[in-house]
Amino acid sequence: MFGALLDLEKGGHFSVRPSHTTYATKQLHFPDTACLVTRFMTEAGAGEVIDFMPVTGSTATDRHRPVPMLRCVRGSMAFEVDIAPRFDYGRKPHTLHISEHGAVFA
Repeated sequence: MFGALLDLEKGGHFSVRPSHTTYATKQLHFPDTACLVTRFMTEAGAGEVIDFMPVTGSTATDRHRPVPMLRCVRGSMAFEVDIAPRFDYGRKPHTLHISEHGAVFA
C-alpha cells in the first residue's frame, strides 16, 4: 500500500510528525521485540509513535498489518498525519470513506 521506497512520487506514503515546526527525534527498539519507538521532543512536550505488527499465528494472513500507536507522554503535543495510499503499487484507484469513527481507504 505504501511503496515510496520503490517510487517516491507514485509509491504512496504515510508519515506522522508533530505539528510544531521545531522538534528533535530519537528512535529505539523495545528490547527483544520488533517494536520501533520514535520519540518527538519539543519545548511544549514529548510524544511518541510506536510501530508494531501484531501476529496472531505462525502463518501470514491479511490480518497481519503494521500498526502505529501515537501518544503524548509529557506536556502537550499535536500530531500531523500525511497519508497517500497507493493500492496495487499505484495501479488501482482507491475510495475514501469518512465517518464519525474514522477514515477507511478501500
